[in-house]
Amino acid sequence: MFRRLVECTVQGIGWADLDGNIVYMNPSLRRMLDLAQDVDVSGRLLHHFRPADATQVAGEMLSVARDPGSWSGEVPLLSELGRVIPTRHDIHLLRDDAGTPIAFGCVITDLSQHKRHEQSLRESKSKYRALVENIPQRVFYKDQQSRYLAVNRHY
Repeated sequence: MFRRLVECTVQGIGWADLDGNIVYMNPSLRRMLDLAQDVDVSGRLLHHFRPADATQVAGEMLSVARDPGSWSGEVPLLSELGRVIPTRHDIHLLRDDAGTPIAFGCVITDLSQHKRHEQSLRESKSKYRALVENIPQRVFYKDQQSRYLAVNRHY
């Protein structure tokens, strides 16, 4: 049942050994990275999927994940087709029943759509500010207590 959950989730899920060699990628992670489902990824190093400018962060995240047992942050991935994908990684040091570290588990979220929405919102705000600042009318905003929150330059 757990295997079905891992294989049908939209999150990318992967395991790597303690040296960073990939052991497993779920179907979502393979799609994210433009990898066919039948491609053998065992033995590939994690840095194979990193843009050159993200290699340092990628190395640091595993060393940090070793000590406290987890690391979370944004790191870009590089797909097999050369696409740079903004992602969030949640990496956890996996231990056996005796507490001995045995692997790294990672949940990867594709942030591409989120980043596009953020960019669209920034552009929309910029256009709105330009419009409000350049119309000849006075524009202002007040809160419920009639305190000014914002005014344009003509006010």
